[in-house]
Amino acid sequence: HGSSIHVPRVRFNIDAWQALALDEQEQIMGRTRLDNVLIEPARENSHASLAELTNEAGLALLLDQSMPFGDVFEQGSLWMSCSAHASAFDTVLTSRLGTPANYDQWLDYNQADMGA
Repeated sequence: HGSSIHVPRVRFNIDAWQALALDEQEQIMGRTRLDNVLIEPARENSHASLAELTNEAGLALLLDQSMPFGDVFEQGSLWMSCSAHASAFDTVLTSRLGTPANYDQWLDYNQADMGA
């Protein structure tokens, strides 16, 4: 038994993200930008739909926490994700990658550049 932890650093493409209209950003994330409220119904391929997964009991597969970092050249987040089951990371990643026609479009605007 025990817990598994994943710690990736993710860089954001802020210029490309900011070029999108607010409504498109919200549809991609599946949440409102200003108050982080889940959009109901969220698009099937929204980040919220594909990354915020729960088990049969309705509990989150991952406990996530992030801390932003940045300067004028680079912006992003350092993430820490914890789970009671190592398979949860594969489940969430597989969900986010989906298919070429139905994947988490937030992946188009960020890239993990290190992790443990």
